[in-house]
Amino acid sequence: PTKLVDSLRPTYIVDGQVKDSIEIKNLDPSTIEQVDVTKDDIKYPHGVINIITRPYALSTFRLKVKKVAPQIYRKIEFLSYKKLYQKYCIKIIDGEKTYDNITYLVDIKPERIKEITITRRKEAKKSLQIILTSQK
Repeated sequence: PTKLVDSLRPTYIVDGQVKDSIEIKNLDPSTIEQVDVTKDDIKYPHGVINIITRPYALSTFRLKVKKVAPQIYRKIEFLSYKKLYQKYCIKIIDGEKTYDNITYLVDIKPERIKEITITRRKEAKKSLQIILTSQK
């Protein structure tokens, strides 16, 4: 009976890797940045629970910034997730939509990043703006 129940469970993907239920139970909830649930996936017929952790989102973000804008990477290289958001107002522009969360960039190829800029604002925070090209 246990194998049948296990086979009906959704697939858990954490930071791009399939994980079993034991690994999910050991996941620290305070590190979770985003959870997406997909039903009726062709590859995973019982659905997918996709989890992105803050450390993964931050490291992916840093790698993409380093590749596209090394001068800006040097400014954010050692910032923790919390410090990044304390110091900068994050703005990711993709066509007509704007996002304020670096997890949006996890699945974006670096080639889609057209421009990364830091601008001063009237408030204490600086704005870190990432503009994506229209190509998918």
